[in-house]
Amino acid sequence: MKLSFTAISFAFREFEIVARLRLEEQDWDKVFEQVETEDLFQLASRATTIRRFREIRQRVGSLSIETLQVFVESGSDTKKAIAFLAICKTYPFIFDFVRFVLKEKLKIFDRQLTDMDFNTYWNEKANEHPELDDLQETTRKKTKQVLLQILAEAGLLSDTTSLWITPYIPIPGVLALFEREGSQFRDAYLSATCC
Repeated sequence: MKLSFTAISFAFREFEIVARLRLEEQDWDKVFEQVETEDLFQLASRATTIRRFREIRQRVGSLSIETLQVFVESGSDTKKAIAFLAICKTYPFIFDFVRFVLKEKLKIFDRQLTDMDFNTYWNEKANEHPELDDLQETTRKKTKQVLLQILAEAGLLSDTTSLWITPYIPIPGVLALFEREGSQFRDAYLSATCC
C-alpha cells in the first residue's frame, strides 16, 4: 500500500510546475534537471527536491498528455480538480477513502467525518494489506493528518478541524476527462451527477 503522499501533501504548486514542463519536454530527466537547476521547488536541500519530484512525477505521469494540456490551459478550479484526479490515480489509499468512506457517508446524509471513520477504514485496509499493521502509530497519525489536509485542499472537506464533507461538483471540462482517465474516478468528486 503506497503511503508516500505523506511526504508532500497536495503540492499543487509543484504539480503545476512539473505538468507545464512535462508538456514542453518528454524526457523526465530533463524535466528534473530544469526543476533542480532553476530551483523551481525552492526547497532547502537536493534530497528534498528529489523526493518531492519523485512523487509529483508519479502524479503527473498518471495523466494523459491531453489531460495535462487541459490542465495548463484551465482556470484554478479545474486545475485543482485535475491535480486531485492525479492524486487519486496515484494513491489508491486516498481514492478508496473518498469512495468508500466519504461517498458512503453522503449516501446516508452524514456529512461529519470522525476519527472512527478513519480508524475503521485503516483497519479494513490492514486486512487487505497486513503491512499496515507493522507501521508505527506516528506513521498512522501522519497518514491521517496528510490525508485530511489533501481532502481539504481538494475541496472535499471544509477544513482539517471541523471535517465537514463538502461534495465537489465538477465542471463539464473535468467531466469530459473521464473518457481518457477512467470512469471509475468520477467517484473522487462525490457529486450526485457523478455517482
